[in-house]
Amino acid sequence: MLTDGIYNQGLSPQYTPVSYPVTVVGVGDTLPKRDVNLQALRYNKLVYEGIELLLEAEIVHEGFDAQQAVVLVEEKGQELAREVITLSQTTQYNQVRFQLVAEPKGVKHLGVKVQALEGEFSTDNNEQHAYIDVVDGQQKI
Repeated sequence: MLTDGIYNQGLSPQYTPVSYPVTVVGVGDTLPKRDVNLQALRYNKLVYEGIELLLEAEIVHEGFDAQQAVVLVEEKGQELAREVITLSQTTQYNQVRFQLVAEPKGVKHLGVKVQALEGEFSTDNNEQHAYIDVVDGQQKI
């Protein structure tokens, strides 16, 4: 395997189990790049109409100190929520929570993204999508 030692998405190759021998040859620049990564997005895939919908975004960064980053939640190009976070060299992990109202019923497609920062190596890992099924919570008994 030829690698520069940097991965942007998915499982770390270091922890991926394989049943065959792997020989690794390091190539390229292995120094960490200045990057902000929307690493994970947690949410309920099914919610009832009219109640609170919680989105939780995990953001990690490398090389940004005392800079602010803007995290957005959008639906069909319209901004629903915005949060400004301060990136710190001592804490490279940030957790951002958004509370939205689940309306109307149907499938919601929400995009969560971190706006690109000056000097960022890659912006491909700054956005993730959530697909949430909003259902009618009323039942006839």
